[in-house]
This record gives sequence, structure tokens and C-alpha cells, in this order.
Amino acid sequence: LPKLPDDRNRGIVICPNCKYPAHADEFKDWMKTSNLCSRCSATIPSGFRRNPRIISVKNYTIIYRHFLNQK
Repeated sequence: LPKLPDDRNRGIVICPNCKYPAHADEFKDWMKTSNLCSRCSATIPSGFRRNPRIISVKNYTIIYRHFLNQK
């Protein structure tokens, strides 16, 4: 989970292949030198690399907790 309040202004990007979350700024930095997911090594589609879906930390935390409560 993101660490609040430190990560409040950082977005989250979810790998379209393995669904692993990454901070948006780290994802964008990684995509400058690689077209592979740093977690699963699958190719990230070029459209997603250029325009990743960024989820706010607040929304990501809400969604994450929702799924934890489903178990």
C-alpha cells in the first residue's frame, strides 16, 4: 500500500499484464529505458507506455481495501 501522507500526490499505474501496481513517476522513468514490466517482464503496449492510466493514491487505497474485505 502507498504510504500516506508521503505518497498522496503520487499516482499509481497498474501493469496491464500482471496487474502489479507501481508509482506513476517510477513507471514513467522505467519506460524511458525499457518496454517491459519491471515485475513480470511482459511487453507493455506502446499506447499504454505513452499514456498510462494513472490512478490516484486515494482511489487505489479505497479499491485495495475493498478487495481485502471481499476475502
